[in-house]
Amino acid sequence: EKLFNPPKTKLSLVLILIFSLVFSFLIFKENFKAKWSMIDDHETAYFLGSDKKILFGEIPKLLLKTEVGNYGKALRFRPSYYLVRIVESALWRDNPFLWYFARFVILSIFVFSVTFLVSRYFGLLSGIIFTLFIMTDKYWYDIWARLGPGEIYVVLGLSLYSLSLYKILNDKPKSLLFWLLFLLGGVLAIGSKENMVVLALPAIYLILAYPLIIRENKKGLIYLSLHILFSIFVFIAVFLGVRSSGQNIYGGEIEGSGLLQYIVLGLKSSLTSLNLFFFAILFVSFAILRSKKRIRFVILNKFSVFLISFSYLIYLSQFVFYSGSWPSGWRYDFPGILSKYVFWLFSLHLFSKAIRDCYIFDKVIKNFVVVFSYLFFFGTLLVFVLLRGYSTLVTAQAKNVKYTNLFTENMLTLAREARDKDNRVIVFRADNPWSYEPIFSLGRFLRFEGIKNKIVLDYEDNDLLVRDRLTKQLSESLLSLSR
Repeated sequence: EKLFNPPKTKLSLVLILIFSLVFSFLIFKENFKAKWSMIDDHETAYFLGSDKKILFGEIPKLLLKTEVGNYGKALRFRPSYYLVRIVESALWRDNPFLWYFARFVILSIFVFSVTFLVSRYFGLLSGIIFTLFIMTDKYWYDIWARLGPGEIYVVLGLSLYSLSLYKILNDKPKSLLFWLLFLLGGVLAIGSKENMVVLALPAIYLILAYPLIIRENKKGLIYLSLHILFSIFVFIAVFLGVRSSGQNIYGGEIEGSGLLQYIVLGLKSSLTSLNLFFFAILFVSFAILRSKKRIRFVILNKFSVFLISFSYLIYLSQFVFYSGSWPSGWRYDFPGILSKYVFWLFSLHLFSKAIRDCYIFDKVIKNFVVVFSYLFFFGTLLVFVLLRGYSTLVTAQAKNVKYTNLFTENMLTLAREARDKDNRVIVFRADNPWSYEPIFSLGRFLRFEGIKNKIVLDYEDNDLLVRDRLTKQLSESLLSLSR
């Protein structure tokens, strides 16, 4: 039973920190050899320009050139993502190693936060096993083997958000530091990925469910209010853009019937993906309690009940945000898949609380049932860790190193040749709509390297009339540039 007791010594924090750094390094180290990528990294080249630097006074102007300057018109609105990305460009400049090192630090913070938080409910070893398990998911390759995904900043935001929420609820700190971190974490996550607007709900929950904490920290209420207002601000921007366009950024339907269809799909999926076993233990948790104790049990464990409901809501919401095409196996699975695991964890936690509160069994049997359920759950996770491993993530990094080094080398070779013949025109030829980003990327990198040659596009698409809405829009944009 002691194996699952929360660690209370400072040594446990040191052990978690060491584990976080070592584990993160082992699954991330290949990236330190990577260079610039054609996908996403061209924005860094665009921000830096041919002088390869950004003065901090230039940041607002650059920010307004992104979707941030098109409030209510663009289909996306990620103010935090672009602000942090521009600041990073000013700090790390044209050094890919520093960019990847920053992501290693973010990964380490995430690993620390997950291990720390789970250990506070299930013990240190359980926290480590759970962290090892969630990092075996395949979608991580699409986050940690690249520089550009907004999910990287969401990971950091959620880490700060979750750690500070735990401290506020459990330690009730008088300092406003954790309230500020709660606000910053929420703003970073919500402003980096629009489907994180649901993070406004824990802020609302804090205000409604913990009035005494709010009363003792009245300035904390200001931070919570700012957090909620920022969520509304982002939601309205996306809502206006999507309403005027008639579709979301992925070309999905936004009509009422379509949204209802996605919700139904999510409900069906939750019965299998969330695992019926955990719905069963939630039912058992309440069934074994006396009827008079159930309301009291919910009140005493209101945060666990909220987390179970909140994680389920996040899971369902992903089907709406991604128009039913979810999970995808890509970075879009974050944080929806993680919320599934949180649902599992706190269903188990609530079950253990109900067993200990149950009048049917004596103390020995209660402890046996709780310990057995913990051993079975975390033992199963450990088996999956051994079966899955981290080959997908490590292989993706090796490919990223090879691909980025090749692209950077070829781009620099082309730049050298063009620099010697600055009177010649550079022509990009393409016939595929998905060449959209590569075309812009190479052009930006050439300007980044100081190339002043005229660049023109020669594009044709014989399949324009039969393309879907998204690829048709990309193709039409390229055709307009080509003409």
